Amino acid sequence: MTIQPELLQRRDLRQRDRERGWIFREIGVEPFIQCAGVRTLYGASNPSDEVIAAMNAAAEAFVDMDELADAAGQPLAQLTGAEWGVITAGTAATLALATAACIAGNNPELMLRLPETSGPRRKVLIPSDQGFSYEQAIRIAGGEIVSVATVEKLAGALDGSAAMICLLASALPISSVLSLARAGGVPILVEAAGLSPEMPDRWIRCGADLVVYAGGKYTRAPQSTAIVLGRERLCKAIWWNGAPHQAFGRAMKVGKEEVVGAVVPLDRWINFRTAANERDQWLPRLKRIESQLNCKRSAEAVHGL
Repeated sequence: MTIQPELLQRRDLRQRDRERGWIFREIGVEPFIQCAGVRTLYGASNPSDEVIAAMNAAAEAFVDMDELADAAGQPLAQLTGAEWGVITAGTAATLALATAACIAGNNPELMLRLPETSGPRRKVLIPSDQGFSYEQAIRIAGGEIVSVATVEKLAGALDGSAAMICLLASALPISSVLSLARAGGVPILVEAAGLSPEMPDRWIRCGADLVVYAGGKYTRAPQSTAIVLGRERLCKAIWWNGAPHQAFGRAMKVGKEEVVGAVVPLDRWINFRTAANERDQWLPRLKRIESQLNCKRSAEAVHGL
């Protein structure tokens, strides 16, 4: 089944709002009410009106992608207090590109070899209690994951063979690990995909070298994006190891519309009243759901169900 072009032309925005999900029904997919949070499996969040408008505007013209990446880096930094920022094709892509950046930097000869690595620094250290389901993204870039059980073993692993340390933001505090990493000169990446950015960024302020947030979750950027903040040298190496360049991450392409569509919602999330109003509604909505569930339980108890 195909979507008829005239369907897109005859429905104005207000009509589409009244028929939310109509475009999925046109291709035989039934949309549903999503009550599970910002999960990738269900499409994460929906882009805000500002994001849709920005992406539509970006789709009207052409631009040099390297210039766009440079132009986007500065506002991302200003909005979060980081040195620099870069938009990537999602969190898993960021793990792969960050690994490539820490192993090969922006050295063309080393970049073209990946995922084959012959240099001494290719290990990625992850605390054993912080393993996660998409570590494979690190391996496909040539990283060798080494699980470390204690801070003492982590210190012993900083022997010149480690390219990066990867930590989960949800499993921190990280002060002891950060001090060790700085002493060993090993970049540290904080994976904060399921959390929301702020100004100043908490992990950058603690001394992390890179932190990644999923774009399509709380900020309501395109689902296929991630916001990476941190050291300018590493952020730029992430970009050079990815598309549009002939490097390891060529397949991890991000479009001009997505770059613009990820920068705008970060500004909105931190500065706009509309985003603050959305956040203010979360708790009251949850309390209404809770009250209805409690009423249902009470009714069932009365009737012996």
